[in-house]
Amino acid sequence: MACCSQRTQSDCNGRTSIIVRLVGAIYGDVGGPSPEESGLRVDLDGAIFNASELSAELGGECSDSELVLRAYKRWGNSFLERLNGTFALAIWDGPARTLLLARDRIGEKTLFYFRDGARVVFASEIRALTAHPDVTPEMDRTAFWHYLTFIVTPAPLTMFAGIFKLPAAHILTIDHRGDARLHVLRAAAV
Repeated sequence: MACCSQRTQSDCNGRTSIIVRLVGAIYGDVGGPSPEESGLRVDLDGAIFNASELSAELGGECSDSELVLRAYKRWGNSFLERLNGTFALAIWDGPARTLLLARDRIGEKTLFYFRDGARVVFASEIRALTAHPDVTPEMDRTAFWHYLTFIVTPAPLTMFAGIFKLPAAHILTIDHRGDARLHVLRAAAV
């Protein structure tokens, strides 16, 4: 992991602030710059392997990040069922005031999040979350027990209390009231 960038986005009323720290692979940011359009914003860590097929359906070649934005606008949350790749992504839907976090089916790319009653902070690495001023790293004793017993910390647990790992093939949506829903990403059609 070579490069790290931090981007901040606030919606027009200033009540929602999304801070994203994505880590690109050694060869750079595969997803391209984070596109914004009509109050929608996409942050993508990873690559979409069937981008050329989806781009043909969505009106021409574009970066993977732009493809995710176009697909979301056209198919809504169900666009994720069409994606084939390794990715962790976030979509802020400003008009709906909804945050969508998702991981690929295999779980190649990680996505961690911290959530309290007032805010959600997410990143591809735990150290990016612990750098946020509202996140205080404290040991999660249950996760530590799992680690000592099984040499693994099962998702969604991490070694830090309040910091969770989005499981592979899962989608987390958080609405403007702070209500969160976790969905399983269905298998891709073969």
